[in-house]
This record gives sequence, structure tokens and C-alpha cells, in this order.
Amino acid sequence: GGGPSPSGAVEREFGPNEAKLRRQIDTLNEALQRAEEDKSRMQREVNEMAQHLGAGGGADGRRRGFFEDKPQPLQVLLSSGDDAPDFVKELKLEVRGTRELRDKLYAAESALDDVRRKLEVDARKELDCERSIVTILRQELE
Repeated sequence: GGGPSPSGAVEREFGPNEAKLRRQIDTLNEALQRAEEDKSRMQREVNEMAQHLGAGGGADGRRRGFFEDKPQPLQVLLSSGDDAPDFVKELKLEVRGTRELRDKLYAAESALDDVRRKLEVDARKELDCERSIVTILRQELE
């Protein structure tokens, strides 16, 4: 044990609710980063397959039509609908998963902002209350 944990410091500074939300945001950020890395990897695989099929490696002409000159941009492949190769359909599902992660991240960040605003208001109220008590006690002492 080499001292207090960072989450413990966050909890002491901001309270358990904000610390919990920060941990959720960190988890969602990590998941989003992994999803984006997966998306990049899949894009590379799509491009490699497109090059392979475009070089005459594809057996059916329908698929070869996608890749006649050069690998098509991902947007073109995604917009091809039911004629799209299976790996493109899988990539669509992966993109939807990434979008869901972004939505969850946004929701968690919004909740964190709300808690932070509430914390600031509560802290200000408590400070004002303490100041008024100190003022009253000073007047009583005089």
C-alpha cells in the first residue's frame, strides 16, 4: 500500500456521487477508445479486402464492382445497403455500438455537470449559513 488511492482523493474532494460519475465516465471513455481503435482496425481490414477484391481476387462481379479503381471510402460501402459485403454489414453494427457509447458518455457527463452545479450551490448555501452563525455569535460576544 503506497498511500491513498486516486479515487479516494476524488471522493474526499467532490463527494461519493461525483466520484462514482467520474469512474463511470472514465470507464465509458476507455470503452469508447477501444471501440474507435476497433473501428480503425476494421477500416484497415475493409481497405485491404477492397484492394484484394479490386485486384481480381473476388469471384463475383457484383462485389468487384465496388472496388474497380481503388478501395471505396467507408461511406460508399455503408450506403450500398443489401448489396454490401458481410464485413461491411458487421462494421455498421460496430459503428452503432460506438454511437451508443458516445450517447452513454454524454449522459454521464451531463449527470456529472448537474451534480457539480448542485454541489457548488449546496456548498455556497452552507458557507453562507456558517458565516451568518459566526456573525450572530460575534454579536452575542460583544
